[in-house]
Amino acid sequence: MAKKTKQQTATAVSPTLMLSLSLVLLIFPIVFYSRSVTRAFDLTKSAMFTWLWLIIGSWVLFLNLRRSDKWIKTPLLIPIIGYAVSLVFSTVFSITPIVSFLGVYERQIGLIVQLQAISLAFIFAGIIDRKNFVNIFVDTVIVFGTVNGLIGLSQFLGFDPLGFVSAYGTQAFGFLGNPDFFGPVMVITTFLTLGRLLSDQGSENSWIWLGLFFVQFLSLLLTAQGGFMGAFGGLTMTVLLFFTFLSKEERTKTQKWLYIAVASALIAFVISLLIYPSERSVNVFSGALGFGVGLTLWAFLNALFIDKKASPKLWRTSVALIVIIVIVGAVGVFEIYSMSPSSIADKLGGTVGTRLVLWKHTVGFSLQNTLHGRIFGIGIESFRRGFMQYKPLELSQLEPNVNYDDPHNNFLGVLAKVGIVGFIFYIWMFIAAAGMLYKTLKSVDSKKEKLLVLGITASLIAYATNLVTIFDMLPSLMMFYALLGLIIAVYNLYAREETEQETQKNTLLKFIPTLAWAVLLVLCIYNSYYYVNAWVAESNFRKGYGNMSYYETNQSSLTDEQKPQVIQSSLYYLDQAMKYNPNESYYAINYLRSASYYWDLTKTSSPTEANNVIATAIAKAEKYGSTTWAPENLYATLGNVYAKVGGLDESIEYFQKAVSWDHQFYSARMNLAILLSNRAQSEIAAGSKDAAVKDLNDALEQIKYAQQVLALTKDTNLLSVRSQMASIQASIESMLSSVK
Repeated sequence: MAKKTKQQTATAVSPTLMLSLSLVLLIFPIVFYSRSVTRAFDLTKSAMFTWLWLIIGSWVLFLNLRRSDKWIKTPLLIPIIGYAVSLVFSTVFSITPIVSFLGVYERQIGLIVQLQAISLAFIFAGIIDRKNFVNIFVDTVIVFGTVNGLIGLSQFLGFDPLGFVSAYGTQAFGFLGNPDFFGPVMVITTFLTLGRLLSDQGSENSWIWLGLFFVQFLSLLLTAQGGFMGAFGGLTMTVLLFFTFLSKEERTKTQKWLYIAVASALIAFVISLLIYPSERSVNVFSGALGFGVGLTLWAFLNALFIDKKASPKLWRTSVALIVIIVIVGAVGVFEIYSMSPSSIADKLGGTVGTRLVLWKHTVGFSLQNTLHGRIFGIGIESFRRGFMQYKPLELSQLEPNVNYDDPHNNFLGVLAKVGIVGFIFYIWMFIAAAGMLYKTLKSVDSKKEKLLVLGITASLIAYATNLVTIFDMLPSLMMFYALLGLIIAVYNLYAREETEQETQKNTLLKFIPTLAWAVLLVLCIYNSYYYVNAWVAESNFRKGYGNMSYYETNQSSLTDEQKPQVIQSSLYYLDQAMKYNPNESYYAINYLRSASYYWDLTKTSSPTEANNVIATAIAKAEKYGSTTWAPENLYATLGNVYAKVGGLDESIEYFQKAVSWDHQFYSARMNLAILLSNRAQSEIAAGSKDAAVKDLNDALEQIKYAQQVLALTKDTNLLSVRSQMASIQASIESMLSSVK
C-alpha cells in the first residue's frame, strides 16, 4: 500500500479504533443469543450481524474500497469475487429463489448474509495494514476462543457458570450454540493460538499460550466431537510446515515448544478417548483421517507452490506422496462403494457409513443437475427441496427419519447448491489463500513472524479439514472470511514486493468498488427491515406455538371453556407471525395444525365457524406450495387436516403430493394406504368395483414400499410401526381378494 494512502487513512480515523470496531463486527454476532444457549440455528445472530454491518461494517468497507486498490489486488481477489457472483446467479436461478435470498427458517444464511460475510475479507484486509495489527487481531480471536473453550469445559463438567441446560444431549460450546456447528470456528482459534505460542516461544508468555492452546484443543475434542478431523489436520500441517520452512538452526531453537504443544494435544486426545469409550473407534478413525487429510494437503501445496529447483527432493517426495495417496484413495473408495450401503454402515459405523452413502449420492445429484444445465446449482439453502426427490431408497433405509438439509460436507454442499461454477471458485479460494501463505512463509526473514504465519496456515488447513464432515453456519462463515482478510493482510505486509508499481486505474474501474458497496448497502438495508419484521414474527410464533403445545399436553386439565380460548390465542399469534413474515411456510404449517384443533373443539357447537377457520388455514397453507423448503411436511399436514374434516379425496391428493416430493416418506405412504383402502370400501359399497380394485392395488403398493424403507431399521419404535404396516398390508390383501 502506498504511504500516502496510509497517512490519509490514519488522519481520517484512528486505525486502532477501526480495527477494534471491525473485531466487534466479527465477534459480537457470533456470541449473541436470545432464548437458549444451545440453539443450533438462531435468527438473532444473523440480525445482529446485519445491523452491525450497517452501522460499522458499511463505513469500514467504504473507507477501504475508496483507497488505493493495491492492497486488494492479490491472488484471492478473483476467486472471492467469482464466488460472490456465483452465489448471486445461484439465487436468481434457484428452485426456491426466496429461500435462497433470505435463508431457511432460523438458519438465515441466504444470499444477503453470505454477501455480508464475504465483505469481511475486504474489511479486515484493509484494516490490518501494519504488523502490530496482525497480533491484535490474532490475540483477540485467541481470547475469544479460550473463553468459549473454558465455558464449554465447565458445561461438560456440569457447573456451567451461565446456568444453561443443553437440549441436544451434549454440551453447548461456550455460549455460542450447538458444538458441532461451532467446531469450524474453534479449529481456527486453536491453531492461531498454536502459532502465537511458537512465535512467542521463550518469552514469559510461552506457558500462557500453551495453556490456552491446551484448553481450546481439549474443549474441541470433548464438547465438539465433530472437530476431531480439523484438530488433527491442523496439528499435522503445523508439524510438517515447521520442518518445511524453518532452517535447521531455527528448528533447533524452537522445536522444544512444538513438541510440548504436540504432546499436550495428544494428552487431550487420550483424555477424550477415556471419557468416550463407546466412541473410541470412531474418534481414532476421525483423528487418523484428519492426519491423512493434513498430509495430503501438505503434499499437494508443496507440489503447487514449492520451487522444485530450489527444493527438488521435497518436491519429488510430495509428488510421489500424492500419487500414492491417490492410488490408495481410489482403491479405498472402490472397496467401500462396492459394498452394499448397509454393509458400509455396519463396518464403518452408522453415522460414518451413512455419510459416505450420502456423499456418493450428492455427487450423483450434482452431476445430474450440471448435465441438465444447472451450472449454478439448485440455490443456496435449497438442498432439502432439491435432493428429496432424488434421494434413493438405500439412503432412507439407513436413516428413515432424516430429510437432509445439507450433505454434511461443505465442499459437496457448495457443489450441489452453487453448482460447478461456484464450486470451482470456492476451491480456488482455498488454493489461492494457501499459495499466498506459502509465498509469505518463503518471504519472511523473521523467525517470529514466520511461525505466526505458520499458525495461520494451520488454521486454514484445519478449517478446510473440518468442513469435510460438517457444513458452514453463520459463526464459521464469518470467521472464515475474516481469516481470508487476515491472509490478504499478512501477504501484503510480508510477501508483496515493495518495488511493485501501482497501475493506473481505468476511469470506469474507479467507480466499481463504490458501486459494489452501494449495492451491498441497499441489500442490507432491506435485510435489516426484513429482520425487524422477522423478529416480531418469531416472537408471535413462539407465543402461538407455545399455546398450541400447552393445549396438546394439558387437554385433560383444561375445561371445555378454556380449550377453545387457548387455541384461539394460538391462532391469533400464528396469524400475526405470518403477517410480519409471509415468506416462512413453517408458520403456516403450525397455523394449520392449530386450526385443526379448533375444528375439533367447535365442529359440533359452531360448525360454520369451525369450517371457516379450517378453510382459511388451508388457503393460507396452500400458498406456500412453490416456495416452501420442506414441501413434504406442508402436503402431509394438509393431508392430515383434510382427512380429519372429511375431505377424503383431497386428503389422498395431498398425501400423494407429499410422497411425490419425498419418495421415502414412509409415514405418508402408510397414511395414504389407509386412506385409499377407506375410499375403496366406499367404492365397493357404491358398486364401483374397478375403482376399488385400482385404489386397493395402489394402497398395497404404498404399504409395501413403506415397509421397504424400514427394512433395515433396528429402532424399537420403528419396528413397532413396521408391524402395524404388516397388519395393514394383510387387511388390504384380504379386501382385494374379496373384491376379486
